[in-house]
Amino acid sequence: MTTSFSALEDVLQQWASDHSGITCIWRHQDGPQPERPFIDMHLNQSLNLAGDDIELMPNANNERFMVGDRDLVLSMRYFDVKGGDATGKLSNFLQTIQQMNHRADLRKGDVIVVRANNVVDRTYLEEDHNVERADTDILLRTTLLTKFGDDESDETSWIDTVNGTEHFEPDSITISFSISNEED
Repeated sequence: MTTSFSALEDVLQQWASDHSGITCIWRHQDGPQPERPFIDMHLNQSLNLAGDDIELMPNANNERFMVGDRDLVLSMRYFDVKGGDATGKLSNFLQTIQQMNHRADLRKGDVIVVRANNVVDRTYLEEDHNVERADTDILLRTTLLTKFGDDESDETSWIDTVNGTEHFEPDSITISFSISNEED
């Protein structure tokens, strides 16, 4: 189970660097652009799969967590050297996703590859030469464990029982209820 987006990013960056053999960076990181070839990546917002996350009972330290399955899109842009073949190289890299060692490395970080989209040639003109660039998106799935709440907040209380009654009349509905917890 992945415990944070930061941990997920670490797993993905290590996987991409190890299996592409080139420098892999995050798109909006602070620092100079590396020499080509390199891959820049961006992890798009997650989609909650099954609706609401599930709140887990507080642990021994009274920390509270939510757990839920997520689909994420990893966007990758391959920048190649002048006269290179970014589209071909990114396509070859994506084909290796089918190899068991690639999948095993991702599974260690609780990441499953659902689908890789086609590679698109995005070569563009810069000053007097073409910049070889290719893009793709990879749909991933993971289970994300998220800590929430203030560590120093009061203890959590739980609703133990809810009792209710209803009264219907032609023009109105009256509902009365009472709530009790284990401290009552």
